[in-house]
Amino acid sequence: ALDKAVMLVAFSIEAEAKKSIKQPSQGKAVKRGEQTHIQSLPGQAPNTDGGRLIGNIMTVGIKGKQTAFVGTNVEYGPILEFTYNRPWLEPAKNKKLGLFHGTIRKTVNEQIKQAGKI
Repeated sequence: ALDKAVMLVAFSIEAEAKKSIKQPSQGKAVKRGEQTHIQSLPGQAPNTDGGRLIGNIMTVGIKGKQTAFVGTNVEYGPILEFTYNRPWLEPAKNKKLGLFHGTIRKTVNEQIKQAGKI
């Protein structure tokens, strides 16, 4: 039940991170080759161009360890978050972490109900 609760919250954080990047924010237009990109303001999630970052945000859990990792293998993901102050993961975590206790309670209660049916 605890593994399930951790994964549910982690997937919620992943979804929130992706949602924050998909929502366009105001900023400055910058030229990147032939493309014009609207650069988000510092403190806001980055704006997306082709969806590479969004498509590579993932959740990985360690069964039996009540542990999950949400992140990306895209090299510029952490650079946007920490160097350029375009946070996309930390705000998502902060927004969704409050679900954890309620999710634990719900999944444990579900497991107790299932055990009673055996």
